[in-house]
Amino acid sequence: RRLADTGLSTACNLVIQCVFRRHLDIASYRSGGREIRMLRCQSGPEKREVEMTRKRPWLTGMLALALAVPMPASAWRAINRHEVLPVSEGVWEVVARVGTGAQDYWCGIGDFAIRQLRAPVNQRIYVWRGVGPSVNRPGRKSVQFAFGLPPGVSDRSSSLSLNVREAGDNLHVTAAQTYCYDRLPGRDRWLP
Repeated sequence: RRLADTGLSTACNLVIQCVFRRHLDIASYRSGGREIRMLRCQSGPEKREVEMTRKRPWLTGMLALALAVPMPASAWRAINRHEVLPVSEGVWEVVARVGTGAQDYWCGIGDFAIRQLRAPVNQRIYVWRGVGPSVNRPGRKSVQFAFGLPPGVSDRSSSLSLNVREAGDNLHVTAAQTYCYDRLPGRDRWLP
């Protein structure tokens, strides 16, 4: 099929499907004095081809650019809309938003631990590094969390304050997630 016949959106969908399935082949040859570029996609039993002529050379450039641009780390968003991103093996950071307090950090990591990681409800989550610059989002602040204590830090399980400033502060994941329900939109409608 010719690209002009199939339409740009159909051709783009074909290319995207092929790229994700890793069955994309780009070929180029001359026919009748003009250069023909073909995208070949082997998906399933049938083989699809899209011909790109000189009329749309920008499409090839855009495809190459799209495939060459690295994708940023995908963030998981907690119920309070805070991003949770991996830092290293077993360590995650909750990235601050404007007006973020300790309960927002705990909500983010508690929600992530329960809904995404499927952690047991009695699992403790520890502050790995207190409030500081974000590793994944330069110019923003974050707190790093893990399921274990950082090396050389004492357990602060007996602490009664809600804190994210010092490594070693910890909560059960369910206790951390309960802080999500304090600031849900519309919650104040039900209060007298």
